Amino acid sequence: MSVPETMTPACPKHETYMIRETFDTETGVSLIQGKLPGFRCPALECSIVYVTGNALEGFYVLEPNGDLIPYWP
Repeated sequence: MSVPETMTPACPKHETYMIRETFDTETGVSLIQGKLPGFRCPALECSIVYVTGNALEGFYVLEPNGDLIPYWP
């Protein structure tokens, strides 16, 4: 599910619009290490993010160590 440039995804847990952000990640996938563009939930305790602009586009849980885990509701 790709988000058009003019749209903002909503957090599936809190049903609020997400905030644009760049994530520092050190995933196990060597081609994806570094900074990823996307959105995060405005609820600070929520770790759900939406990654944009690459083959991994979609909802993930961002672990404290930087790992991205696919989000399954």
